[in-house]
Amino acid sequence: MKKIKVVILGNANSIHIQRWAEGLYSKGVEVHLVTCHRFNFEYSSGIFLYQLTYDAPYGYILSVFQAKLLLRTIKPDLLHAHYVTGYGTLANLIGYKDTLVSAWGADVYDFPRKSLLHRWLVKFNLTRSKGVASTSHAMLDAIKTLCPDLKQTYVTPFGVDIDIFLPSKKNIDSFPIITIGTVKLLHNKYGIDTLIRAFSDFRALAPELESKLVIVGSGPDKKNLEELAMNLNIASFVEFKGYVDNALVPCMLNKFDIFVALSRLDSESFGVAAVEANACGLPVIVSDVSGFKEVVLNGKTGLIVKRDDQIAASKAMLLLALDSNLRQLMGEAGRRHVVDQYSWESSINQMLFVYSELCNDKK
Repeated sequence: MKKIKVVILGNANSIHIQRWAEGLYSKGVEVHLVTCHRFNFEYSSGIFLYQLTYDAPYGYILSVFQAKLLLRTIKPDLLHAHYVTGYGTLANLIGYKDTLVSAWGADVYDFPRKSLLHRWLVKFNLTRSKGVASTSHAMLDAIKTLCPDLKQTYVTPFGVDIDIFLPSKKNIDSFPIITIGTVKLLHNKYGIDTLIRAFSDFRALAPELESKLVIVGSGPDKKNLEELAMNLNIASFVEFKGYVDNALVPCMLNKFDIFVALSRLDSESFGVAAVEANACGLPVIVSDVSGFKEVVLNGKTGLIVKRDDQIAASKAMLLLALDSNLRQLMGEAGRRHVVDQYSWESSINQMLFVYSELCNDKK
């Protein structure tokens, strides 16, 4: 089989772009990564990296000529743009015949709602691409609502490395303190405020239980969230860990007893955080946004509660905190579910299938 040569247009400082580039390269794909973002990630020496002169967001428009020249030199089998709006616009303006665009979430859920012009741009970028990929079936449905006539569409989830995201060998009954945790950007869309309020309610429901809330992540809402914890008189039970390198996330997850993610927007298109937690053998409590509903089996691998419902979330915390056997059963079921459905190996193989299909369909 002929070696596939692909140009990836994307944010080279994104862990997801890094993982896709490295994963495809490990499978023998010749990867050329072209970016408008300054980056400090390290990539394998065999991956070709190109920093465009103009930074995002202006670079999506101003870099068209430079990017066209690169493609003429590289002559890829496929141009793969990640994110419909920014890099999708650049890909559209380049006008390369064999183009795949991957939607990530906010680009098709939130961006089109800003105005008719924003909606038009998303539809235009999608319909001008040869193929469209989505991280979830739910988001693909949203894409097809926008553009019902799309022909070549695919689901390519962000899988997790099940050899890295592993359950620890801790004794589930050996820790007197119940640790509830999350790993999220501290931004309004991720509902960290609801999590803190729900944890406060949970402590009121079970004052006899020793418990703490660990919040891993940085973001613009940190100060407000710290103040919220203080106002609720639970600051001494809430730990803000700040940003943690992705390589350390499995270690952090294995310090939790229960993982919680209460995102409030459907632009949480694929619940990778919940998948990573399940891979580590943790039961999860998640909101009913589309991305979580797709990856969490309610009552089996975790509990799904209505978004922004702090009472439902606190009751779910109480249920799992009081029943170590249930936590273990859900965690084990979650691990099996991830291994069966969302391993990184299967995600890479799915993307390779998409590449092969589009490259073999030279119309």
